[in-house]
Amino acid sequence: MAKKEKVKKINKTNLYLIISIIILGFFGGYFYWQNKKLTPIISSIQTTNIFSLTNEEEIIKIITPLAENFIQNFVAGNFVKASQNFDNEMKITVNTQVLETVHGEILGKIGDMLDLGQPKITKKEVNFLFLDYPEAKFSQEEKVLIRTVFKNDVQGNLKISGFGFDSPKLNSN
Repeated sequence: MAKKEKVKKINKTNLYLIISIIILGFFGGYFYWQNKKLTPIISSIQTTNIFSLTNEEEIIKIITPLAENFIQNFVAGNFVKASQNFDNEMKITVNTQVLETVHGEILGKIGDMLDLGQPKITKKEVNFLFLDYPEAKFSQEEKVLIRTVFKNDVQGNLKISGFGFDSPKLNSN
């Protein structure tokens, strides 16, 4: 009889433990998602095949947060955050040290970013596309083209596979 009561207590204790873990997990998950506003956007990008979409406005609406996150972090010097959505090749060839060097060269010529302007898709192929900001404004250059190149990685997640800045000052020695 004593063993039966002990087994019931253990089962009841386990039940309370499981319920506590579920409740903590629910609240932990809720607060995590509330503090990670960008994560749900990136998750929706990862599950949408933008290359099958034909509506340019819809594509721009989906990929703009990813492009702007990269550009704003790059311009601000947050190179780890800027590179978080690079594809594997970009992560190898354009590491944070390379980003820091390029950042200094670019902003040294054109200054601080004042306005990004409106995005525009300039090229869309089967597995990649270019999202351009053709009229970004910087403190020392009125019209700068900023390009982000997107493609899906092997898991189907949308990643940045290239970027560039172009303007008369950047092309001069």
